[in-house]
Amino acid sequence: DYGRILDLLWELYSRKDATKLLLENIASQAKDSPHTSVRLVHAHLLRRSGDLTAAATLYEAVLKTEPQNRVAIRALADVSMELREPERALKLLRQIAEALPDNDPNKPEAWIELGTVSLGAGDTNAAAAAWEKAASLRPDDAALVKRVSQFLLQGGFPDKAGDHLEKLAKSTTGAQRLENLTELARVREHAGQFEPADAALRQALAMLD
Repeated sequence: DYGRILDLLWELYSRKDATKLLLENIASQAKDSPHTSVRLVHAHLLRRSGDLTAAATLYEAVLKTEPQNRVAIRALADVSMELREPERALKLLRQIAEALPDNDPNKPEAWIELGTVSLGAGDTNAAAAAWEKAASLRPDDAALVKRVSQFLLQGGFPDKAGDHLEKLAKSTTGAQRLENLTELARVREHAGQFEPADAALRQALAMLD
């Protein structure tokens, strides 16, 4: 694992109180090397040292020559969040989410992360849109849809949360449908929607006959 190896390298030099020497050596190599990997190692170690601004500058330099470098995009997004620069972080996270193929198993999680960061930045509508995008990628994935519904509920969108659960309930049978109807009733009740909550519970009761 790339990150783990860099952490071990940093810890090795840290035990000898020689992290400054490590950074100087890597900086010298990066200056003379045309290889992106060396520049990324330098940026990663600067981040590890706590110099986030310098690390961000190096990641940006990599992206100027390789705009689609996923390692640099991901790292710069993380550093931007640490630097409390949500606009840049959100732009990069969206780039990551949109670039992944629809069949990539990591794509829903990328949209969920974008939604969570959007919520933290105060943009609730963008958060909801990102979460719903995640659910739309795997509409039959009960665990994913329930997660998205919970995010929507916590984000202040009980109607949207209920709509996703209702679709899920309609697409399932047996014990899963019973569980989904019960959760749907809870969300509808939370939203102050008595009649839809009542309807969901009545459907659940009918399954027990």
